[in-house]
Amino acid sequence: MRKRCRCPEGITIKMFGEYTVDPCKYKRKEIHQNVTVEVSQCEVCGHIDITWHRQDDTISDYFEPLEEEPIDD
Repeated sequence: MRKRCRCPEGITIKMFGEYTVDPCKYKRKEIHQNVTVEVSQCEVCGHIDITWHRQDDTISDYFEPLEEEPIDD
């Protein structure tokens, strides 16, 4: 099994000084519409990233807040 991409030891890249940049190189694998959900996979380590985007007719129901993501998965 491949290991997740990592920045070199001791290096952290942050966007806007706050958000850690993911070092993976993603390739889109799936798109699901209304909302639009994109499933991308790193071509190097295989890590999967899922993002979604609102559309004009998006309706959201929130059942429980998200917990903080783990630093190392």
